[in-house]
Amino acid sequence: MATLDSGSSTPKTPRQHSPSLSVNPTPCEIEFRGVGFSIATKDGSRLPILYNVTGFCGSCRLTACMGASGAGKSTLLKILACNISGGDLQGEILVNGSLVNPKEFRKQSAVVWQSDVLLATATVKEALMTSALLKLPQSMPHAKKEERVEQILSELELQHCKHTLIGEDVDGAVSGISGGERRRVSVGIGLVTDAHSIFLDEPTTGLDSDSAEALISLLSHLAVVKRRTIMCTIHQPSSDICENFDNLILLSCGRLLYCGAWSQADAYFEAAGFARPGYRSTAEHLLTVCKDKEHAVPRLALDYEQLAAARALEGKRSSAAPLQAAPSEVRLQAVASTSGQGSGAPRADAAGGAHGGGGGGGGASRHVSFTGDTVLHVRAPRGHMSGGLDAPEPVTGRKGSFAAAAAFVLPPPEEPDAEVATSHFYQVKVLSARFLRSWWRSPVNLVVQGAQYLFFAFLIGATYWRLNSELVAGTFDRVASLWFVASCLVLQPGNNACSIMYGQKPLLRRELSNGLYHYSSFFVAKSLTSLPFQAMFAALFNTAVYFLVGYQMVATKFVVFFALMFLMLLISETLGILCAGFHRTELVGLIILSVFYLPLLMFTGFIQTHTPVYFAWIKHVSYVAYGYSGLVKNEFGGLRLLGARDVPVPNASSLIPVNIENGLSITNDALVMLGILIGMRLIVYFQMLFAIRHHWL
Repeated sequence: MATLDSGSSTPKTPRQHSPSLSVNPTPCEIEFRGVGFSIATKDGSRLPILYNVTGFCGSCRLTACMGASGAGKSTLLKILACNISGGDLQGEILVNGSLVNPKEFRKQSAVVWQSDVLLATATVKEALMTSALLKLPQSMPHAKKEERVEQILSELELQHCKHTLIGEDVDGAVSGISGGERRRVSVGIGLVTDAHSIFLDEPTTGLDSDSAEALISLLSHLAVVKRRTIMCTIHQPSSDICENFDNLILLSCGRLLYCGAWSQADAYFEAAGFARPGYRSTAEHLLTVCKDKEHAVPRLALDYEQLAAARALEGKRSSAAPLQAAPSEVRLQAVASTSGQGSGAPRADAAGGAHGGGGGGGGASRHVSFTGDTVLHVRAPRGHMSGGLDAPEPVTGRKGSFAAAAAFVLPPPEEPDAEVATSHFYQVKVLSARFLRSWWRSPVNLVVQGAQYLFFAFLIGATYWRLNSELVAGTFDRVASLWFVASCLVLQPGNNACSIMYGQKPLLRRELSNGLYHYSSFFVAKSLTSLPFQAMFAALFNTAVYFLVGYQMVATKFVVFFALMFLMLLISETLGILCAGFHRTELVGLIILSVFYLPLLMFTGFIQTHTPVYFAWIKHVSYVAYGYSGLVKNEFGGLRLLGARDVPVPNASSLIPVNIENGLSITNDALVMLGILIGMRLIVYFQMLFAIRHHWL
């Protein structure tokens, strides 16, 4: 007769790997009961994603969560990793038999998502080292952190490429490591804190068969030998990959069909009437059974729910003891079991020893008592979620988040004020060093941006080469050339900053979610490190265009010209970052940015001679208008122009068009622009903070 076991038998010995880490985390048993999850639809109804899912993830085990696309695998993984937001959640979750603080759980666990989000310009070691510097306590000596990173590199077999740039995964702009190595780097980033639990979403996606099998074998090694609880979702594994699995969670249409030892899955489904043909692997057979959504899925799901209910009535761990009858007979009889039978239902050893089911390496692991009643309750969703056990008694809590009776609330995974291990100053220091490395290791970007500014400088210089002193032509050409000069430092910095910010947002989202640093630290570090490079671009453009066009050759005039242009560049950069925060799509952000450009450039006083009263306010808030007016006044002040018969014009400032003159001094123009810069920086900061809190980033 088939049995449904918790994977209590001693796990298989994985292939040999590099020397082990110096420390091993405390084993972590995760149990979930009656978990359901639903989201709201546009018509106001609820769309169930998970129905009454009950099961476990054993310590020192590699648990595979398998099922077809849309089965709910990733949703269950997020729930167990305390990384879910939005929707309505119900059920109970226990970790080592007692309630844990989800913030603390996230600190001591690691999540590796399906897409690897890594900094292309960092080396493998630098990526791990940055994570170690920000995640490990600041009081921990730097040498200890580096030692931890070296151990992880050895453990994950990354020593050979530790000084290689990670590179781009998509367009290959920066060549780097392979896909399998990228995935191992992602795992290593989670291991710097010695995580007791690792959750991986489709870790084999995008990898060839050899890389995929090597990665899963490595995960099996980390689970068994390093005493970690590892759960991964997987779609359709090969037979070689399946040999590394200890436990299996099988989902279909949001319902749980099986949770137990991988080695007993064939016997369980054969007893249920779904024998595996000899020409199919276990994984292929199980996924084929999952396709029968009209007959097999409802029947198997109900069988498992009845089994879980029977076990719950006995106060035992869900599905922990062997089935004494075929699954279809569970409806008719209760499950007989004996307390302490197998490590699937572990209980504390009175002598404090560690015996039985943890199994790896030396065949021993610490037993954990599941006899306690302290659990993590989550409130039931609106509406009925059919199928199986009744939902647990709901308690008050935040919508879409865990909540416990003991005034406990799970904050969203991207909560910006989450606790981090280091101070703001230390975070700014580490992030600034990373930003500077990224700038210098992107020579193509530096060269392209520099060439862009030089091209426009030479284009304007060639068009207005050596301005003459004739009254009419000299006046118009100066006003026109200054408008084009100002336009270049409005359009280019904004576009570049918007695109760069979109490139940084995925990594920012991921690292904020993992609690590496505060957003304020990122904002300050980004602002400080961009200044020298923006100053370099401004110097290239301003110097070239100033002397090519032939503005007044007076040192003070050039300094004022540079200062006004640099302020415009910084404000334009800030505007680009602001538009990047309005939407997750880069194209939409650039379109919004272009909408700002037109009125800013139109109402400077150069294009039109009269501003309609209903547009007059634009000129008063436009930094371009203040900057352009200051540039014109700076150039015409003390300028010598020649009228008819080469008669000098005594006061060239009187020739400034009325619509350009704003009545302010050049100093006041600069101060207004400085105020606009500070104000816009604050707006950007709070806008991004709002976007992070509401998951718009």
